[in-house]
Amino acid sequence: GAGGGGGGGSSRKPYLLTTVWLGANDAASNDLQHVPLAEFEARLGGIVDRALLCSRAVVVLTPAPVDSTAWPDRSNAASLAYGRAAARVAAARDGATCFDAHAALLEAGGEDWKAMLTDGLHLSRRGGEAVSRGLLSHIEEHHPDVAPGALKQDAPWWRDLDPKDPAAAVAAFLDGEGGTPGERSAEVAGPAAAADRS
Repeated sequence: GAGGGGGGGSSRKPYLLTTVWLGANDAASNDLQHVPLAEFEARLGGIVDRALLCSRAVVVLTPAPVDSTAWPDRSNAASLAYGRAAARVAAARDGATCFDAHAALLEAGGEDWKAMLTDGLHLSRRGGEAVSRGLLSHIEEHHPDVAPGALKQDAPWWRDLDPKDPAAAVAAFLDGEGGTPGERSAEVAGPAAAADRS
């Protein structure tokens, strides 16, 4: 969003990252699920604003593509319009960004993009993997301070705990006296233990 980078304000917020993925049902043309575009955008803005109160970063995802032959009350034109609204919401807020799941699925699937969906609407395993990979890359690029590789381990590995006194091992770890995570278990169990954790 404006400022991007995953700041969103105080680093003391209880959550590092929140994802918001809405719009597929809102974009449907049926009376039970449809939410008019302007109302969708306003409500999504409220959701993202609330998420930013307690999260350092928020990623808004665009609706996925849809197979309108399987779901005649839905269209890719509507999905794209609701995706543009999601992008506008994220762009208007510091600490929020938008991940284009629609484009990521089309790119991953190529001519066989419908294989990204199980039933023309919901993600297949391949589709879920494509979104997961793309979202992780998006987080690493736009919110590097909350990306998995930037996060410190906040507890010792289970193999580093002394079963007779686990509290002492946790205290030593938190005090920085326990060495790097896994050193003790590597010494005790050998190279297999370290390899098991990677």
